[in-house]
Amino acid sequence: MNEEDRLALSSKFQKQQEAVSNHEELSDFLADLLEAYDEGFFEEQSVTDYLGGMVALLAAMNSWARNVGYGPGAPEQPDWRWMARLLRAAFHHS
Repeated sequence: MNEEDRLALSSKFQKQQEAVSNHEELSDFLADLLEAYDEGFFEEQSVTDYLGGMVALLAAMNSWARNVGYGPGAPEQPDWRWMARLLRAAFHHS
């Protein structure tokens, strides 16, 4: 996958994750992440590495949310959109 394709796919994921508002849309988003992973968009990793990334991300969620512009910190009650954000971001934190 060339750099232009990677940027386009990253932009698509950004828009898609921000539009997730229910479990069906989250399921579709996760299916698209899986397809992109299978096609080599994300670095190959084990489930242990991915879940380790999720643990690290959740442990630092307040500062991560501020750093990426999602507000002053983690919400008390995350919604479906937050789940999409976390699932995607865990690829980059593992």
